[in-house]
Amino acid sequence: MTNETDSLLIVDSLEVTLSAGRASQALLAGIDLDLQPGQLLAIIGPNGAGKTSLLRTICGELAIAKGSIRVCNQPLPALTLRERARRIAVLPQLSGLNFPFSVEEVIALGRSPHDTGRDRDRAIVAQAMAEVDVLHLRDRLYTHLSGGEKQRVQLARVLAQVWPVDSQPRLLLLDEPLSALDLGHQQLLMRSLQTFCGRGLGVIMAVHDVNIASAYADRLLALKGGRCVAAGSAHAVVSAPVLKELFGVTMQILPRPGSGKPMAVGV
Repeated sequence: MTNETDSLLIVDSLEVTLSAGRASQALLAGIDLDLQPGQLLAIIGPNGAGKTSLLRTICGELAIAKGSIRVCNQPLPALTLRERARRIAVLPQLSGLNFPFSVEEVIALGRSPHDTGRDRDRAIVAQAMAEVDVLHLRDRLYTHLSGGEKQRVQLARVLAQVWPVDSQPRLLLLDEPLSALDLGHQQLLMRSLQTFCGRGLGVIMAVHDVNIASAYADRLLALKGGRCVAAGSAHAVVSAPVLKELFGVTMQILPRPGSGKPMAVGV
């Protein structure tokens, strides 16, 4: 574990259970991780591995059975809901927003927890729209957009929520943010996230594409059945034995041109 004073997020011996009547099911068990400002952590694993449960626990949506979570050197339960909203933004897999708001109005919702003023907020919203290529959609109704366009608008909303306006470290949690994006917008998003990490933002994203995780993340966490299978650098996690254990498939690992990071190819 990293020195606590250097960490944006520390998850220690985390266990989460789901109660159903008298029985209980373990969603997560024995999870340890730390994240420093400026790092991007990718969570990989099969369906039902616990990726979404871990993100929901980090933001306080799921209760902790055992263990602890600290954000900015404070226990997560000690942060008020407003403080959490100012420091942590969450993009779920699905958004249920069905109101006829304009794109700009939807993204402006991300500034609700802050007291930075209308002019500053409007400037941040415009910058967030530009980052994910929705500036040209600003006056369109959200309900009239395609699935990929809606995803990019929601991405802009959470970016606006944790936009760096001071030295306070912030955390962005993304659950399958690439699922509705085409190849060009996937690369645009990942480059934008790297830029924001360079400004001190911490990012944790659950992603199915192992090669994207390997190419862009500073560290990876591989989950299966709510437990850690492997954690560390791309070279430590993206290996044939780990992918075999996670997904039950045989993969060949090749060096990525340019970076040399591991790339999984089916055989």
